[in-house]
Amino acid sequence: MPRETVLPADLSQQFIAAYEAVAGRPAIPDWYLNLPKEPRPISEAERIEGLAAIWAQARASFAFWTNFPEDLNWDAEFRRFLPLVAASDDPAEYYRLLRRFTALLCEGHSYVMQPPWIDNRVRPAIGIYPVEGQPVVVRGNGLPLGAVITSVDDVPVTELLPDLLALACSAADHGRLCQAMGALLEGPRGSQVRVGARLPDGAETVAILTRDGALPAAPLFEREDLPGGVALVRIGAWHPERVVELFHQAFPDFLGVRGIIFDLRRNGGGNSAFGDAVLARLIDQPVERNIVSYQPLHWGSMQGLGLGAPVLTEHWRPLAPDTTRPRYAGPVAVLTGMQTVSAGEDFAATFRLAGRGPLVGEPTAGSTGTPAIFPLPGGGVGAVSSTRCVYPGRAAFHGCGLAPDVPVSPTIAGLAAGRDEVLEAALAVLKA
Repeated sequence: MPRETVLPADLSQQFIAAYEAVAGRPAIPDWYLNLPKEPRPISEAERIEGLAAIWAQARASFAFWTNFPEDLNWDAEFRRFLPLVAASDDPAEYYRLLRRFTALLCEGHSYVMQPPWIDNRVRPAIGIYPVEGQPVVVRGNGLPLGAVITSVDDVPVTELLPDLLALACSAADHGRLCQAMGALLEGPRGSQVRVGARLPDGAETVAILTRDGALPAAPLFEREDLPGGVALVRIGAWHPERVVELFHQAFPDFLGVRGIIFDLRRNGGGNSAFGDAVLARLIDQPVERNIVSYQPLHWGSMQGLGLGAPVLTEHWRPLAPDTTRPRYAGPVAVLTGMQTVSAGEDFAATFRLAGRGPLVGEPTAGSTGTPAIFPLPGGGVGAVSSTRCVYPGRAAFHGCGLAPDVPVSPTIAGLAAGRDEVLEAALAVLKA
């Protein structure tokens, strides 16, 4: 794939200034507001056009070609998928093929969303997460916490995982495994699924669960006061902006607070600026971040001269303290996991650079940046990662995530006993 040519700093600043000039305005494109919502056929020509749209957008915008495994031949994969999508007249199967094609990019911000009128596959009201390398029930009802899923409709999990891994959009192996295991029980809404499981005591069982999609999402914001004056703050996403106001309302001041633990283990990202607004109340000096974002630009004449694809670079500005509200100077920790992604990882990275406390838990997902979003036939949406971030002073971020300062993973025995071992470790750190 094409090599890169870094633009001069002054030219990059011109692009950045132009972006910031419109950043505060609504940026939802017209096509997104007018996506088809009713079922309709997708013609062969449209199916080919959709595949070509993903291929072309990745050629122009994908930010990771220069450090991508050499064994992926993107053009050859396009030719391989071309007859498959041309022959697939079932919309659900067609979009499954688009997902498999996009997943080859191995990046969490490169994905496909099928049209809303296609019957989405849903899950029973339980959450499955990799624990000790196995798909384990960590939330919900129908099977006890700590139960290991061994089969689905009498098919062993080991036979199901390869296909699910091929649909997962993540740069990190642990991220793909997390997505694949989480999708093990997906199927048509309202249908039943026969789930084989091994209980924490070693006994085997079978449960019949209904796919009703009833498991609630992570709360946007939640404060829980723990013994000893420690405030546990769960944040499910850094979007919408209301999450910042919820934090300010929960902490008009920090009287009586002897420690804060931010739980970002289910944080799906959003807008990094909102995380910055919270972090600004935890610091009293500017934080030099030294994080650099790289974004490919389409500049045909440069590439025609053999100069390589031009790349816009942005050096993240220091994070300044919030001088308008009370600030907290006490001990803080951040809980991370495989589902901490995007703006959730940006928060963790800046928190670490601020030296305010440890990251406790498991490595993050390893995907942050801004996707290029475009329409797909029938009302679907495609996305390709168009920005890569480089964090200073640490091993590569993309594909492995941020490593915790205090590595802790849940265990089957701990889940069965109702313990949160990651939270326990963070509490021990704050008391030390």
